[in-house]
Amino acid sequence: MEPATGESLNRPLRLLSLDGGGIRGISELVILEEIMHRVGRSQNLPTLLPADYFDVICGTSTGGLIALLLGRLRLSVPEAIDKYRLLAKQVFSDKKSRGKDGCFKASSLEKAIKDAIEEKLGKGHADDRMFVSNRSSCKTFVCAVPAKHINKQPRLFRTWSADKNPGYNCTIWEAARATSAAPRFFKRIYIGDPGLQEEFIDAGMGCNNPVRYLVEEVGKEFGPERTVSCIVSIGTGKPKVAGFKAPGLFQRVLPLELIKVLADMATDTEVEASAMEARFQNCPGLYYRLNVERGLEEVSLEEWEKLGDVKQHTMAYLNDNAVSRRIDVIVDALVGKSQQVYPLGQLDGAVAAIFNTYHYFLYPAHQVLYYITRKDPLEAIHQRFQRPLDKAMPTVVVLLGMGGCGKSQLALEYCRQGQNEKWFSAILWLDASSPMSIAQSFANVANKLSKPNFDIADEKGNIRFVLETIEVWKFRWLLVFDNFDNPSSFGNTSIKEYFPRSGCGSILFTTRHAGAKSLGFYIEVTTMSNEEALQLLLERSQAEKTSSNTQEGADIVKRLGYHALAIDQAGAYILARGLDLHLYMMHYSERKERVLNEVPELWDYKRKLTTDAEVETKLTVFTTWELSIELITGSPDAREDKAHLLTLAGFLDGKEVSDELFRCYGSKHVHWLVSCVRDGVWDKYEAQDILKEFQNLSLLQNLYIGKDETTFSLHPLIQDWVKLRVNSNARRAFTREAILLLSAFLDSHSIHNMKFESKQALLSHLEAVLQNEIDYTVLSENLEEIELLDATSNFAYFKGEDKSPRQGAP
Repeated sequence: MEPATGESLNRPLRLLSLDGGGIRGISELVILEEIMHRVGRSQNLPTLLPADYFDVICGTSTGGLIALLLGRLRLSVPEAIDKYRLLAKQVFSDKKSRGKDGCFKASSLEKAIKDAIEEKLGKGHADDRMFVSNRSSCKTFVCAVPAKHINKQPRLFRTWSADKNPGYNCTIWEAARATSAAPRFFKRIYIGDPGLQEEFIDAGMGCNNPVRYLVEEVGKEFGPERTVSCIVSIGTGKPKVAGFKAPGLFQRVLPLELIKVLADMATDTEVEASAMEARFQNCPGLYYRLNVERGLEEVSLEEWEKLGDVKQHTMAYLNDNAVSRRIDVIVDALVGKSQQVYPLGQLDGAVAAIFNTYHYFLYPAHQVLYYITRKDPLEAIHQRFQRPLDKAMPTVVVLLGMGGCGKSQLALEYCRQGQNEKWFSAILWLDASSPMSIAQSFANVANKLSKPNFDIADEKGNIRFVLETIEVWKFRWLLVFDNFDNPSSFGNTSIKEYFPRSGCGSILFTTRHAGAKSLGFYIEVTTMSNEEALQLLLERSQAEKTSSNTQEGADIVKRLGYHALAIDQAGAYILARGLDLHLYMMHYSERKERVLNEVPELWDYKRKLTTDAEVETKLTVFTTWELSIELITGSPDAREDKAHLLTLAGFLDGKEVSDELFRCYGSKHVHWLVSCVRDGVWDKYEAQDILKEFQNLSLLQNLYIGKDETTFSLHPLIQDWVKLRVNSNARRAFTREAILLLSAFLDSHSIHNMKFESKQALLSHLEAVLQNEIDYTVLSENLEEIELLDATSNFAYFKGEDKSPRQGAP
């Protein structure tokens, strides 16, 4: 990429706007440094100048200073960072005594600016003027506000003489002083010929984000036919909104109109950013806003000693994948690879009439308090939804996983990103847990879309109105069908009847029912990664990240199976009691039921458990899986048999359970689990159907159906839950039954012919049932039962403790 020359005068324009924000302006330079670094890598060129890649650069206040450094003085970003760092320290480290106009010396700022000018342009050039004669040079302007005429219309100090109203050709340092003359910091500056001088203050007081004036100015300068490929607006971090304090007694009294403008300063920047996003939302690849979202709120405009903190937070922002993708598109535009360009004539005030400006965002307003971003599934969702808008039907993605694994929170995070990144102009959230709940959701959306003669009771009319409205949209939209866990509740009505017939949209499901996989591309949401789980536990429990806590935390999240809801509960439990992390596992072992059922008073996980419920119930790992149990199908006896089989599996080793264990016992006891018996014989296919239903409800971790054997596994927490959901007498009964189950298997199989893997699995089951015996003391009280006596003999023989099997043993 060559610098701007006469040969490139007609290339698509690239525009740069820089917000005000005091020393936080270093954030803008760090972001620009990354952009120019990527440009250099793509072009295989050394340090580059932004002035060679942006055709117009503008700025306000600190952004104005940076604009002059980069555009008028043609510094590289590293040079500008160095100058900015020295300027900030030199200007803001020396406060004036009380009673002076502004709390910092304007003379120090003037000297720092002049020094930077002379270092770049040479000695004797400190008073050089703004206008330059080179037509191909990067055009630059800064904004300032006349102190006595506050109407939010800034005065522009340009580096070129415009055809109309060119403005005063002041010196470079005067323009820098005018754009940064914030009344609280520096005294005002008078600019103009003798007798015709005007008094100026920082334009951050009226247009802290100057991007709107950038678009207007470029339209006037280049004409409606010239095209533009990118508009980049960079902020100094989202501000903490606070009231403006008027200058003290010894400062100059400000006009009341100015006081009001100053009070609006904190919100002016983001209001302007939102307005521009709405204005250009249907111009893909044109407008990009880069602004650090968190970390800079508490950094005051003059705290120069916090430059390092500002840089650190900005680097963290740049590591976000969504931000990185935006920068990649910007780089493509800067090196001439932009996919789309737009005539300037479409970007004037009439743009609102030719582009859609509607936004419909109707989804839950907040996430859980301690949300941990799970990048892999979020990227998988976005990858599936990135496609041309030329298909007849929307793209469908299904998030499938067990209860409490974080499906809804992932969907909510994707909605948040989709709105912030402008992937969608409408996002609508539907509760798909039942026909009644989805009808209520459509009614809410119909009301949001201003349906004429809206009637909440008109279910069919509301649904039809919403679908027909969406079908005529020519912009991207997203529908979320949350908690689609019970497809059978919709009867003969297909969930697809709730889909709009439009290719402009995307549909996202969250479900624990595996049958929903057929709706589209599915993503299994299983467990958190070790790092994500540990971060959630430490943040939720507010435990310090010490080496010992890291090790203890790793043990806890592993025992909880990296399950999001369980880890959040564990952290809340630890925090409520002020426990050291190493004590949690003791509590979990000794009072497991209490630990897994307890939630704090303020709890983000809530849901209506029935369609007619008036209030939401706090969800625990136990209540969320009870919802799955309630979805088991069949007659009362069949449902009882299915729940019995699942519970019995919990009293074995859950890592690998074979259907052969149930067959051996069921073949001898035909009245046991009659749902799996046909004509007095154990029917393995009926058993497989039951296990498949469990898998569809996400109650099994894994299921393998082979030619000769079917095996499945349970998540460790589900195993804890199925044991604890029954009372103590039932636990003893299931312990006894598990012992007899294994004994029947040993009776039917020769140990000597058993594969090593089968022996290992059987030994694990024996250890599990013997641990149950320790917990519930079954054998010690029932050894008079011949079956249990035979079972203990079989166990001892298998484990090698008794060399002679009982009579009849293989």
